[in-house]
Amino acid sequence: MASRKRGATSNVKAATAPPVDAEEAQKAAILKFIANKVAANKCILFLGSALHAPSPQDSKYTYTKDKCPPIGSQLAELLAQVSGFVDSSKDDLQRVSQHYEYTLKRNSLVTEIINHVSQGKEPSPVLSALAALRFPLVITTNYDNLYERAIDAVNKEKAIAAARAAGQGVDEQAIEAATRGQYDLCIYSRDKKVPTIDCARKLDPERPYILKIHGDIGVSSSIVITDEDYIHFVMRMSDTEPHHPIGPNVATHLIENNILFIGYRLTDYNLRLLFKTLRWKKDVSEIPTSFAIDLKPDYLIKSVWEGDEQYAFKFVVENLWNFVPALYHSVKNEEMPS
Repeated sequence: MASRKRGATSNVKAATAPPVDAEEAQKAAILKFIANKVAANKCILFLGSALHAPSPQDSKYTYTKDKCPPIGSQLAELLAQVSGFVDSSKDDLQRVSQHYEYTLKRNSLVTEIINHVSQGKEPSPVLSALAALRFPLVITTNYDNLYERAIDAVNKEKAIAAARAAGQGVDEQAIEAATRGQYDLCIYSRDKKVPTIDCARKLDPERPYILKIHGDIGVSSSIVITDEDYIHFVMRMSDTEPHHPIGPNVATHLIENNILFIGYRLTDYNLRLLFKTLRWKKDVSEIPTSFAIDLKPDYLIKSVWEGDEQYAFKFVVENLWNFVPALYHSVKNEEMPS
C-alpha cells in the first residue's frame, strides 16, 4: 500500500509540473521578447552589484575575482572586519556600514568603499556587452564607474574600426580623447536644493542617460549605504520637481518601457516603493512587463512581485553569464566578445 501511495504522489507531480522543454521554450520566448525591445531601444537597463559576479569555471568568458568589485554582502563583510562589527548580521550592508560610520566616521567609510569598488577593478565581458547593446536609459545602484568605462571602451573600438575601414590613420590616444564621456550622467544628491538632471523626453541610444540612484565614488557625499542614508533617500521621494531624485522624464520612461534588471535582487524597499508608486493608479493592461535575471531569486519577493499585477513582473531564473551572451547574440546576431 505504501509503495502504491508513493507512486500515486509521484504521478501527480509529474502530471502537474511543466516539462523541461516547456520551460526552455518559455525562456526562449522571453529572451526573444527582450531582445526585440532592446533592439528597438524600448528597454531600460537596471544594474545592481551582483552584475560584477566572477565568471563561472565552465564559462568561455573570463572575469576573475580580483577584477570584480564586491557585491553587497561581500562589501558588508569587508567593512565589518575593519570596523570591529561583531553582530551576527555581518552580511547586512546597511547595518554594518552604519556601525562603521559610528565607529570610524563618514570620511573613513567613504574612503573604504571607494578603495574596494575601484582599485584594480575592470569592466567584465558581460558589462562591456551590455554597453555595446546601447540601452538609452540605464539606472544603477552601483557606486563604481565601470559601466561608464565600458561605454568609453565600446565607443573607442567603434571609432577605431570605422577609421580603419575608411583607410584612415589610427591615432588611438586622439580617438580615446574624442570618444570619452559620450553619455549623460545624473548622480543622486543628498541636498534637496540641488536640481536633478533629467533625461530627454526622446532618448538617444548613442548618448545614453545614466542615473546613479545610490551615488557615485566621484561624489563622496552622494553615496547611499547606511540605514540613515536609506531613510533620507525615502524622504527625498516626497520632494517636488526639479529636486525630486527621479526626473519627470525618467519617471515617464519607467512607466512606458520594459525594464531589465541584471545583478539586482529587488530587496531594497526604497526602490520597490518607487516602482509601486509610479504604477499605483495605472491600469494593469497599460504596464509593460519588467524582467529580473536572477539565478536564485528571493522566494518571498518573487511570489509578491510575480503575483501582483500592478508590478507586471517576471523573474528569469538564469545565470547572467548565460543570459547576457544569449541576449547579445539575439540582438546583434554575433557572439559576445570575450
